[in-house]
Amino acid sequence: MDKFVQRLNIEHYTRLLQTVTDEKERERIRKLLAEEIEKKPNGSENDLPSRGAR
Repeated sequence: MDKFVQRLNIEHYTRLLQTVTDEKERERIRKLLAEEIEKKPNGSENDLPSRGAR
């Protein structure tokens, strides 16, 4: 379950970064994204959505 939620959070934050233009908000989202990635075993980025995924 935790892995599922982490994957959804990573996808959500990645999508937000594609649309949010306010730099303070983008920094907050980047921080949240980094925290989610760090929770993954070994900080693995294998499950990150590809740049083409929208």
